[in-house]
Amino acid sequence: MANGDGNALEALTNALEHDLLQRYGPLVGQDDLRQALGYPTMDAFRQAYVRGLVPIPVFPLPNRRGKYALVKDLAGWLATLRQEVRQSPPRRE
Repeated sequence: MANGDGNALEALTNALEHDLLQRYGPLVGQDDLRQALGYPTMDAFRQAYVRGLVPIPVFPLPNRRGKYALVKDLAGWLATLRQEVRQSPPRRE
């Protein structure tokens, strides 16, 4: 990765993290987490969790239902996905 790509990734990560922090605070959970990760239903998210396929660390909170993730992890994952799309050649259909 060229230095400019690293700077762009860091800038995008920071921007996403800022936006997500404003919206959710430091944690995102439940249906908001499911949507942000792109799972169509809570059942799909649960199945991915059980199979160990959720792409970021998720965890339960004491005395709370559901799973949660740090906004920082979500922002980093989203930015990395975006960066990979920018660096890959266009697909021909």
